[in-house]
Amino acid sequence: MTTRREWISTAVMAAVAVGAVVVFKPFGGPATAGEQVGYEQVVAGLETAKMLLVDVREVNEFTEGHIPGSINRPLSTFQPGALPAPEGKQVVITCRSGRRAAQALAAVEATGRRDVAIYTGSMNDWVARKGAVATGP
Repeated sequence: MTTRREWISTAVMAAVAVGAVVVFKPFGGPATAGEQVGYEQVVAGLETAKMLLVDVREVNEFTEGHIPGSINRPLSTFQPGALPAPEGKQVVITCRSGRRAAQALAAVEATGRRDVAIYTGSMNDWVARKGAVATGP
C-alpha cells in the first residue's frame, strides 16, 4: 500500500518531469514531517545560513558536482540517528533526482524525527535552473 507521502512525492516528481509548476510554501523555520522544499527555498536557506543541505548521493557523485554548502552523507552508509540537528537551521535532504532523498527521509522519520524536509527536485532541478555547482569533497 502506498503511503500518502509516497503518493505526494511521486505526484510532485511526475509533475516536475512533465514541466508542471509545483508550488511550495515560502522558506522559513524548521521543517514539518515530509515537507517538500523547492529551488528558491534552498537558495534562500543557504544564502542566509539557515539551512543544512544533506546530499545522500555517493561520494564519487558528490565529488563530481554538488550544491555549494551541502554536506555529503551517502545513502549506502546513511545513519539516520546521526543526522545533525543544528539549532536555528532547517535540515533538508537532497540527491540527484529525489528518490534516494525520499528513502533517507523515510529512514530519518522512522527514528521519530519530524523536522527534516526534502528538496524534491534535487540536483537535477538545481542544474536545470543553472544553480552553482561545486566540485571536490
